[in-house]
Amino acid sequence: MFIDRSFTQTLPDGTSKDIQVTIGCPVQSGQDFSAMLTILGLPELVQKECYGVDSMQAVMSALAGCNSFLQSVDGLSWNGNSYNHLPVVAHLFDPGRRRRLRELLEEDEYALAQLALERDEIQRIKQAGLDA
Repeated sequence: MFIDRSFTQTLPDGTSKDIQVTIGCPVQSGQDFSAMLTILGLPELVQKECYGVDSMQAVMSALAGCNSFLQSVDGLSWNGNSYNHLPVVAHLFDPGRRRRLRELLEEDEYALAQLALERDEIQRIKQAGLDA
């Protein structure tokens, strides 16, 4: 085992049960790495190999897999707080990727502003037609 976390699921009848997540130590397999994700306590046992080009990406893949499996579990908490998702920070410390992310957001904001202007123009034209 590399890392683990225990969650508590509160069931509709008020009882609770444990859900145990473990991620195994990443191991190299050819040129890639893998880490075993295991989740106990769900209706079916989860055991998935999660891959990456290096050990860190394999662990990040396992964390993302954990989020995927747990997002649909109702009544889940950890350490007394409602579970939303495990934080998965990927590529945000690479200045080039941060810059590209900012550019994408700015492009989206620009596109939304353009749509708003077009909507306003259409409403203005419709209003002018009704007033005529």
